[in-house]
Amino acid sequence: MDAINPQERRASTRKPGNTIEPVRLRLGDGEMVAKVQDISVTGIGILTPQRLEPGTWLALEPAEPGRGLRPELRAEVRHTTKLDKGYLAGCRFARFLTVEDMMALG
Repeated sequence: MDAINPQERRASTRKPGNTIEPVRLRLGDGEMVAKVQDISVTGIGILTPQRLEPGTWLALEPAEPGRGLRPELRAEVRHTTKLDKGYLAGCRFARFLTVEDMMALG
């Protein structure tokens, strides 16, 4: 729990995503590009044009062609919040984010 914000339940601190390029999300029925809201080694907050249901698994990759993550970076949608211009989906990674992942994400 965060000492400054006692309501915070995340185990690791998230950093603003304004320095991260958009990500491509691959879902079972297609793909979309999303903006990164915040990110940590254990999870990511993404802004999406459509609602993603909690429990949905995504594969994330850089939106820029030719850049990829190895091994594949997968995340589970844990919650979704309706915003004025889309949705904020809070996701938990299936593995810890590495320095190489951050470099690939921009």
